Amino acid sequence: MFLISDIIKRVFFPDDYGCIVCGRRGLHRKEHGNAVFCDKCFATVKRVGDVVCTKCGRRIGSEDSLCESCAKHDMRFDLAASVYCYEGAARTLVHRLKYSGAQWVADIGAKQMAEAYDEEAMPADVITFVPMYPKKERQRGYNQARLLAEGFAKRLGKEAVPQLERIRNTTPQSELDKDERMENIENAIGVAENMKESVEGKRVLVVDDILTTGSSLDECARALKEQGAAAVYGLCLCSVSEKYE
Repeated sequence: MFLISDIIKRVFFPDDYGCIVCGRRGLHRKEHGNAVFCDKCFATVKRVGDVVCTKCGRRIGSEDSLCESCAKHDMRFDLAASVYCYEGAARTLVHRLKYSGAQWVADIGAKQMAEAYDEEAMPADVITFVPMYPKKERQRGYNQARLLAEGFAKRLGKEAVPQLERIRNTTPQSELDKDERMENIENAIGVAENMKESVEGKRVLVVDDILTTGSSLDECARALKEQGAAAVYGLCLCSVSEKYE
């Protein structure tokens, strides 16, 4: 039952809602999936921009250059991109998606990823996602990368295909430094047995929530290319700027 004050508020302030990050009074922002942000949180949402690593697409300090991880390691994916820097309100929302059951965040993120996707730079025959270890996925109840991939693919009139599987349980990447991440994820992902024939000769786009060093995407690319994929691209909702690693 509405209070009279609520009714008056809806009549005179129809666009007045609670910010999806902090709950304070906010407005719909068309440039962010029509999500509701207050001014304070909205100011912290930063798109990756133009000065990015020419390989993994995350923000770095100089143009036409590789980030430290891509310069140090021979990354096996062809190209990657992301929409937001993993900081401020964007970081909070991803945390809510991953750890607080806020699956609705995936719909907002998928819309932004679809609008940012450059089909000419990363042409894809197949859309898939970074897999979770089955036990961890059961505990969480869902795979946030799959939710993003399904929402993204739907907006492109396509389908997200579960081509990959996690074949070895690993330490959460967030608990490791950038060198440990590469070793931790190596040989932990494979192409699902019933999907092997669908990989050969295909250009595969792998969706994930966060790109930090690119190690998870690199491992996906290894598995896919060993199975004959022609190219592997990555698209993430957020990426960690090099200075914040």
